[in-house]
Amino acid sequence: MMCLFDSFLCSSPPWQSEIIGSQTGSFCLPHTGRLSTPIKEDSSQHSTVIKMGWLDKNPPQGALYYQRRWVKLEVDYLRYFDNEKEVYSKGFISTVFITNVSSVGELKFEVATNNRTFIFRAESEAERNEWVTVLRDCTGGRHRQSTMNAGSSLAPDSQGYLELRGLRSKLYTVVASDKVFLYKNIDDFRIGVGITSIDMNVGNVKDSDRRSFDLTTPYRIFR
Repeated sequence: MMCLFDSFLCSSPPWQSEIIGSQTGSFCLPHTGRLSTPIKEDSSQHSTVIKMGWLDKNPPQGALYYQRRWVKLEVDYLRYFDNEKEVYSKGFISTVFITNVSSVGELKFEVATNNRTFIFRAESEAERNEWVTVLRDCTGGRHRQSTMNAGSSLAPDSQGYLELRGLRSKLYTVVASDKVFLYKNIDDFRIGVGITSIDMNVGNVKDSDRRSFDLTTPYRIFR
């Protein structure tokens, strides 16, 4: 198994092995607030994909090896997955917070924010150049807008730390409109770097006890 975050290996504390896309999880509500059951509607999991394909990604800790990732670019997010069949990403970057995209070295390119730089490697120079072009087109001028807003570009309806079974640390969870976003911590939320999002238009929420709830989607049951 692989860990939830690229930045933590399976044997590294404080996280235990678990993948959002294939394992059963558990959320525990904090002392304040409860999710209401959404109206069930037909909806795609995410917005229209601008570009997708296989890329190698350098882990955040700066290891020499690269990890193979299925990458999708949408208008609002750059997401990366274990494979093309996964619904829930291993991580995402809000395009509003991307400050620069540039080619670096052989077949590689950088996606930079004010707080972090992500390095990807393509299979060919043509593929690398295409990623750089579409990312620049998608993010051009958007960062200027984000600098006028404090913190994340999301407008949360509810937010706070929740527990996920199998992990020793809580995740910062944000409910915004019809989606639930998971972040490593509040600082990552503020800089637009998260783990995954859950589309609740096709999900249901049911209280399981005083502080817990089950979150069910067609792709996974969070218990």
